[in-house]
Amino acid sequence: MANVAVLNMAGAQVGTIELNDAIFGIEANEHVMHLAVVQYLANQRQGTQSTKTRAEVRGGGRKPYRQKGTGRARQGSIRSPQWVGGGVVFAPKPRDYSFKLNKKVKRLALQSALSTKVAEGKIIVLDELTLSEVKTKEMVKVLGNIKCDNALIVMDGSNENVMLSARNIPTVKTASVNTINVYDLLKYNNIQELELDPETNQKLYKQYGRFLKFSQKQRSVDADYKLYVKRNEWSSSWIVDAAYTYYKAESEYTISPACYDQDLHYSKLMLGVTKNFRFSGRSWLDATVRGGYTFGGGTELEKSCPEGVQIDNENYRADLLAQEYAFLTNDRLNGEAGLRYTHCFPAKKMSLYVDLKGRAAWGCSGLMDGSRRGGLFAAVGLNF
Repeated sequence: MANVAVLNMAGAQVGTIELNDAIFGIEANEHVMHLAVVQYLANQRQGTQSTKTRAEVRGGGRKPYRQKGTGRARQGSIRSPQWVGGGVVFAPKPRDYSFKLNKKVKRLALQSALSTKVAEGKIIVLDELTLSEVKTKEMVKVLGNIKCDNALIVMDGSNENVMLSARNIPTVKTASVNTINVYDLLKYNNIQELELDPETNQKLYKQYGRFLKFSQKQRSVDADYKLYVKRNEWSSSWIVDAAYTYYKAESEYTISPACYDQDLHYSKLMLGVTKNFRFSGRSWLDATVRGGYTFGGGTELEKSCPEGVQIDNENYRADLLAQEYAFLTNDRLNGEAGLRYTHCFPAKKMSLYVDLKGRAAWGCSGLMDGSRRGGLFAAVGLNF
């Protein structure tokens, strides 16, 4: 196993550490390191370039002059590529440059990069790296003590003072153990802060294939763009969903002079299928059909009156209310069908949707056996 000296922040050696040869001592594979670097750089590309072809440029609908007799070359449109203001030949369009690498390939690339740094003697291990305040001058001093002006500082946790102190140094970058990538390892020398034992650190290194290789900000931009590109494909997909709902409500209301206490509960199981149709880069339609059954329901209605007051039920809506709730709590079949049209605005990170649904229910037991209800519902809203 390879041994690496452990330094303190003053640059003095305070010990040594043994590195696992399975990670830090393998024969480097340059090809997989090259693939990992190319993938990392490709994943950073937003792919938002866009120019117009001759079909998309405004104007040029008529022939500029007649075909023969002018002495000039024949032309069919002033928006042809050879004209100033015309379209672009093979115009670049928004696209996704990212591609996938197998997990084993990514792990081999990381192990090869780490082994390369160990073989070149470019891994520096510190026993600790702590700063009492955010000060770039203090970080520069520490780097001077260990004679390293180009460094990737790999930490096992979040150290805000170190991160803020190092971010203004152009040749220094900070990273966590679980977010390092081959590109940064090959670009910088490495400093590792040891607050965990070596075995734990090596286990964290092995998890490299499970993490994305770009920062949180870049990840959100990439996700938004991938959504745009995915919607740009002429394709469709099926979604199957299931939902179980248990509903319980307790309410009190007054129909003067009587007071009513209402307890309502029931269970509902729904199964649905959604077909997704993508029309363009920013709009799609979801068609949904769901069916289900309501069961296990019950309702209790208690009436109370002031002392000495007689109430005739026929003069109040208590019985009608009981029938209304009886429909909700008795067993029944439920069905619904709906359409939702969505238009996405990637630049504003929001989408507009129009929802249209039809619902129906058929009573299967009790007071409401054989009864039917239905309705249409429409909604317009924004998603952020």
